Amino acid sequence: MKNKGFTLVELLAVIILLSIIALIVVPKVLEQKENQDKKIKESQKELIYASSNIYIKDNNEDDIEPGKVFCITVQSLIDEGYINIDVDHYKEDIVKVFVDDNNNLIASIDNKCTIVNSNN
Repeated sequence: MKNKGFTLVELLAVIILLSIIALIVVPKVLEQKENQDKKIKESQKELIYASSNIYIKDNNEDDIEPGKVFCITVQSLIDEGYINIDVDHYKEDIVKVFVDDNNNLIASIDNKCTIVNSNN
């Protein structure tokens, strides 16, 4: 009478092969997740910058002049409806919007933003 089933050696071989595959695949999956998280954060930053530029143009159009700096909290952009997606990583941040010599608005995240006017 012959038993149908796997031997202990066969089961160990399968477990070892699955472990090797897991050791190869898991780090690559985690790396992809990190890359996606970075891309999401960069996209959120770009959205915040664009929203802050629109906010400045809507609320301070007459004050836009070269050298002027505007400071806006991300929370105020959310509260005023300029951002309507989840930007949890940046809710406590401040956006600094600088007006260059061509009246272009250049935004950046700067938590130490102070209003400076270089024309004075």
